[in-house]
This record gives sequence, C-alpha cells and structure tokens, in this order.
Amino acid sequence: MKKNVSIDEALNIFLENWQDKMPVENIPIAEGEGRVLAKPIHALSDIPLVRASAMDGICVKSELFEDGKPVNPDTWLRGEAYDFADTGDDFPDAFDSVIRIEDVTVSSHGQGVRFSDDLVFQKGMNILPKGHFIKKDQLIKEAPALLGSTDVAAIAMGNHGTLPVYRKPRVAFVPTGSELVDPGEPLHRGMNVNSNVLLARGMLSSFGAEMVKYPIVRDERALLKKHIDEAMLTCDLILVNGGSSKGSEDLALDILEKEGEILFHWVNCGPGRPTALARIKNKPVIVVPGPPYGCLNVLDWFVRPVIAYWLHLPETPRRKVRAILTEDVRRDRSFGFLMGVELTRNDDGQLHAKLLNFKKHGAARCLTAEGMFRLLPGMRELRAGDTIDVTLLRECL
Repeated sequence: MKKNVSIDEALNIFLENWQDKMPVENIPIAEGEGRVLAKPIHALSDIPLVRASAMDGICVKSELFEDGKPVNPDTWLRGEAYDFADTGDDFPDAFDSVIRIEDVTVSSHGQGVRFSDDLVFQKGMNILPKGHFIKKDQLIKEAPALLGSTDVAAIAMGNHGTLPVYRKPRVAFVPTGSELVDPGEPLHRGMNVNSNVLLARGMLSSFGAEMVKYPIVRDERALLKKHIDEAMLTCDLILVNGGSSKGSEDLALDILEKEGEILFHWVNCGPGRPTALARIKNKPVIVVPGPPYGCLNVLDWFVRPVIAYWLHLPETPRRKVRAILTEDVRRDRSFGFLMGVELTRNDDGQLHAKLLNFKKHGAARCLTAEGMFRLLPGMRELRAGDTIDVTLLRECL
C-alpha cells in the first residue's frame, strides 16, 4: 500500500488497475442529451427529401409570368395556376416558384389572385433545394462527443430514432457514520447532516455517471460489509463516504484490507487527505472523507477524470473564467489544496477573485461560492493582482 501519493499518482494507480472503458448501448434519441456518443453519426436522408417552400405563400408556374409580371391573374384557379405552400413543406411538381403570402391576396372563392405592386418575380424564387437543411450521408457528429440538445436535434434531423452511446458508469454512494441523519431530520448533540449524498448525486450526474444511493450505514462492520458486497454486484465503482481516517469508528479501511487490497491511503491534496483506493474482487472502492468540502475535492480531482476516461472522453467539459486576485495567498507549498472562489465584477468590468479556505471561512461558504481553484504543490506564490483560472461551480455575474 502506498501512502501520501500525489493526485497524479493516485489517478495513474487507478487507471493502471482498471483500464476497461464503458461498452456501447443504444438508447432512444429523446434520451440523448448529456450522453456520450460512441460512433460517428451520418444523415440517413435528405431534408427536405425534395425541394420545398422557403416561406408561407403560394406556389406558382413561372410560365404564367411575362417580364416578371403575372398574366391575367384575376382568372387564375387554385390547383391549376397556383396553390398554397407552407414553410418547409412540399408542394405539387407543376409549380416551380413561391411568392410570399404578404405579396398576394387570394380570392375566397378560389379564382383570381392579386399581387402587390412592388413584387419582383424570378423563376425558382423562395425554393429550398433538396437536402438544403441536411444531405444524406452528411457527417452530423463525430465521436466520442458529449451530446447537447442542439446535437440531438441535428441527429434527429438526419432521421435517427436511436443513438449509440457509452453506457453510464454506475457509482454506488455509501454514507457511513452513526452520527449522520438525513436532511430535515431532528438534530441532537453529536449528530451531523448527510449533505454529501446530494453533493455527490449532482456532481456524478454532471460527470455523466449514474449514482446508486445507499442508506446511511451506522458504525457496524457487518452492515457496511453487506452494502459494499451488494454494490459490487451491480455497480462499476463504490464510493464509501467516511471511515478513512484514524478514528476508532473508521471501519472502512479495516474492512477493505481484510476483504481485498488497499492500493493507496492518504493523498498530497487537501481537504480530504485520508482518501483511499482499494480493490475487492477486482472492483474499485474509493473511500471518500466525510467533511463536505473534502468530499467535493475528491469527487473533482479523482472521480471526475475516472468517469471521463470510462466514457472515452479526454476530460469532463468544465467552464472556466479568468479573474484577478484581490489578496495575497498564504499557503503551505508542500501539498495541494482546494480553495473556494467568490467572484465579483468591479466597475472596471474585470472579474475579481477572493479565495476562501474552508477552515477559515466555513464549508458552506466555500460550497456556495461561484467557483473553485486548486493550489498545486510547488506552485509559485500568488499575489494580489495576479490572474488565475477559476473553475465555475455555477454561472457568475
């Protein structure tokens, strides 16, 4: 078992032991947003299949015009000299041009049409050619790719009803600790709220994984082992939340050591330094420390890249902004540390960043800040006025 590994070493240890990625499955296209496309998608059909009207109006025969002016339009019959055409729709082959509805007045009894005096007619006007929107065999989306709603709409335009995607990793989340209660339950002395389950669900979903929630496990060895054994049957990764430190009730490491192999314990990155990785029956188990900001930290630097790898992605897409530090940053440069970031936009139009230490400012303030910033071992000293890249946790000003 390795101890006090760097975050890069920890990730390498995981990927060396679990190199297989998620298999492909086919899903209804309506469920495609947020999934990772597994194969390139090409259009199955031209859209439109034949030429179509570019706007609402009437379709006409160009042979009934001379020098751009209609010939005896008061005698035109619907279905013979003209017909109605709607935007994007097909119309009878006998007609070859479309005049917008604003430029015509059609008789209510189906004979006779009046045109606006400023109409400029050209043969083939206001016609969308075959395949105007999308052409058969056109590449719509390369793979692998994380699909947004616009991607799904474009693929649907190519007449696909299903999508080949990588299966979502199933991640078990097992909260431990006799002191925990679910949100909203009465609190008594010595108790704490199981808020991490909500944090994990949201973050895992944003990574592209499916979380399987387990009930709070009291500090009972047999019950914790039972839940871990159950999770290994259906999940790709098990997260045990709590039980990784040195307390008398921290049972997770003891169970994992007896049932399998602990690959590392303690990482050179806080908060959440007592993180551990174990293997049981060739399934990965990560012991995530209980403090909420430590839980966020481990989910971000460790679980996020693992899920991205399993989904064949180089990394999970993340939005970042550049901001100017408002204060000098004091730190121990020997290990990494995750800081919350409060962002403000001053009169100069620039974003300014105040770094928050959860020990000083509290976990709740860090969790509700606009972003986060990771201090890495050996990183140069940061001073007020320096510019940093902030990873956003939510939209900022």
